[in-house]
Amino acid sequence: FEQPPQVVVDLVNGRGLLRFQIKNTVAGTSRFNISLVDNGPFSALRGDQNTSAQQSFRLIVALGDQPPAFTISTSVIEVLVDSGTHVVPNFVRNISLGTIFEVDQSYTFSLTTVNVISGLEEDIFQRFDILQNGTLVFGVNPGLVGVFAVNFTMIDSGEAGANRANASFVLRVMPVVVPGIFETTQSTIELQESESRTQRALPDLFILPSEGMQFRFSVANISNPELFDILPTVNEDRVLNFTVGAAQVGASNLTVVLDYLDTLCQTAFGADLCSVTVTTDMTVLVLAVNGRPDFSLPEYVGSLENAQPQVIREFVRGVTSGPADENWQAVNFEVSFSASQAGFFSTSPTIDTQGTLRYASARNVHGVATVTVVAVDNGGLRIGENASSIAKVFVIKVFPLPRVYTTIPRVGPANGGNLVTVQGQHFGSKYSRGYAASVYDGINIYVGSDRCQEERYQSDTEILCVMPPGLGTSTVSVNISDGYLTRSGYVEAGYTHTMFYMGGTLVQPRLKGFIGVGPASTPSDLSQPTSASLQLADLSISKTVRAILSSSSGYVYVGGDFAGTDSTGANNVFAWDGSEVTPLGSGVDGSVYSLLMYKDLLIVGGGFINAQQQSRLASLHTGGLAAWDGAEWSLVGGAVAAGIVTALATDGTNLYVGGRLRGIGSLAVQGVAVWDGSSWRALGSGVTAGGVNAIAVWNGVVYVGGDFTRVGDVRCSRLARFNGTEWFAMGDVNGEVRSIVVGDGRVYIGGDFSAIDGRPMSHVAVYRSGRWESLGSGVNAQVHALGFVGDCLYIGGTFTALGGGGAAALYAARYCESRADGVQNQMEGLDSFRGIGPVRAIAPALAF
Repeated sequence: FEQPPQVVVDLVNGRGLLRFQIKNTVAGTSRFNISLVDNGPFSALRGDQNTSAQQSFRLIVALGDQPPAFTISTSVIEVLVDSGTHVVPNFVRNISLGTIFEVDQSYTFSLTTVNVISGLEEDIFQRFDILQNGTLVFGVNPGLVGVFAVNFTMIDSGEAGANRANASFVLRVMPVVVPGIFETTQSTIELQESESRTQRALPDLFILPSEGMQFRFSVANISNPELFDILPTVNEDRVLNFTVGAAQVGASNLTVVLDYLDTLCQTAFGADLCSVTVTTDMTVLVLAVNGRPDFSLPEYVGSLENAQPQVIREFVRGVTSGPADENWQAVNFEVSFSASQAGFFSTSPTIDTQGTLRYASARNVHGVATVTVVAVDNGGLRIGENASSIAKVFVIKVFPLPRVYTTIPRVGPANGGNLVTVQGQHFGSKYSRGYAASVYDGINIYVGSDRCQEERYQSDTEILCVMPPGLGTSTVSVNISDGYLTRSGYVEAGYTHTMFYMGGTLVQPRLKGFIGVGPASTPSDLSQPTSASLQLADLSISKTVRAILSSSSGYVYVGGDFAGTDSTGANNVFAWDGSEVTPLGSGVDGSVYSLLMYKDLLIVGGGFINAQQQSRLASLHTGGLAAWDGAEWSLVGGAVAAGIVTALATDGTNLYVGGRLRGIGSLAVQGVAVWDGSSWRALGSGVTAGGVNAIAVWNGVVYVGGDFTRVGDVRCSRLARFNGTEWFAMGDVNGEVRSIVVGDGRVYIGGDFSAIDGRPMSHVAVYRSGRWESLGSGVNAQVHALGFVGDCLYIGGTFTALGGGGAAALYAARYCESRADGVQNQMEGLDSFRGIGPVRAIAPALAF
């Protein structure tokens, strides 16, 4: 109610009026209880009553008639064609006739329409009934198939227009598609166990239904999937694909599922009605086999020639007897080889069960051996013949030791710094080092215990060495290091560090010439004075050596009266590298008395007339003076010397020539001449009444010694000096002067004299501070050669003892004014070799 109901009483007419207002959309029942009350008294004692008996009625408020409602249990019903009558219990559910006021209404169901979704006809039912309990009963006309939308209506007995409810469902009347034959030609696939993943693609395994079908394969129900790395599948070409895992053994059952579509049926009735699924079962069986053993090893192993037997542990690694289920098997190794030469090994290569390689190369053998290794297990030959591994190959390279044959030159200055070629073999090549390179490093050269100041690789047979300082004869060793392989080779007495050279005549064997190098031994402390000693070079010269020159080329040039050595012909002059003798062309045809380097030319002076080129048929008339450029002879200054040349000197610019000269070319000279690089000229008026034996130059002054008694207009006694414009005598020397050396303003002379200016001077003297002084007690006979070596003057000649009846000094001595050990003004003989004779020449080793 919108407001409470009211009753209005009309006593005149004896009626009462009920007033009320119902709320919108409200329906239901309200019970009214009404009593009539007057305004009279009420008393229970007197019996007064003012209220009537109660009257009741119901007010029923009802809506308009509501349509019925229901639900259906499924929206799609599938049946087969010609399958008879179908009953679907409880198809219609939750039936409602409207409001509670309509519960007494009756209702019925009726087919409304049928719409074709796929198919040919709309009149499809023989029977269509929906019972009061919701059961659907229907039958489809024979031979009819398709998909249909079925519409039906529920009608109750209520007010027309509000008594209907509609619903629909899909009826699929399906044709009967008969599956074709689907089976496999090989229900069990047998494979052998493999050491690696095994992929299989097996075609033509399946027999399919008839043509006109669309296919799709799948694989289901795979047992033991661990057997596979990639599970089985079947592709559209009907190929079965799978990959069995490495070392897997066992069986796997699987179902191949074929979903196919009858395309003829599809054309008429759609794909939904024409699909069929069929299956076939298969088994993949992987049989256990004896898998191959396996291992790994390096491709290469190197060792050195003449090395100790090689034992390389864990050379073979990663050894397996096969798959994991074969771990119980034992593995041995079979080893064979082919080598670059017979007798390559003294102990053939073997590999034990621990993977240790053992072998020993034969002595003095080097090269390459190719080694083949096969692992063999004891699993036997079951299904597969895999008891042996795949053969594997490695190379044993036995590197040659470097050979050191010689050094060129083989003798050099004590202070080192000169460039020497070390000759040998296996210094650096692909064969000797195992790899190709334009320049090989890892080379160290030692002379004795001292390493070369610099090494320069040239070829497999030559290395250049900038010599370290040293003294005496040393072993030369070449050490080569390539990673873990270090090897060395050496030549004993391979190089001699010398401070000076001497040459002369042996008394045993008689009249043979010799070259000596000194000192003969090396002091343990190089800061101490070197020993006064001389050792004989290993060189047999036919006659006397009269001149020696040490050069920057590394060669020692030797001149004299000889015809060569025992092994090499060399007329009166040759170059010597400490080992080999090299003739200068074919030499000269007379004695050589003096040698000098002047502007890269070797100047040779002597008593010869001709110089012979390489071919003896090519003779050059030179007189007693010739130049050698390393390849051929030439004239000095383009002129022939008339006379014998016994002395040569240079100040770097001018070449001074002395002897018993009468002329140079067209220039008349007396005993001495000078070449300034462009022309010859006489040295003042020269010397007369004798010849020149020695020349020395110091600070522009030329010192000349011999047996002459006059220089220009100046009388002299065998010794004079020329200051560039005039001659000066240098004292009264009572015997021939044969050698001169100048240094620090001092002039040292040696010769046949016994006194100078009337004072005893026994064959050797020094001029300093304007006066002559003796050198100790001198020596007891002629001095032919002088040379400064360090702080000491070395002396050679025919003497056999020091002067004044002093100690023995066989042909060689030295005078030291001040030595490092504090000894001063000492004259001493050299400790020489047996058979030494007169010393005619001394040459300090050229310092670098």
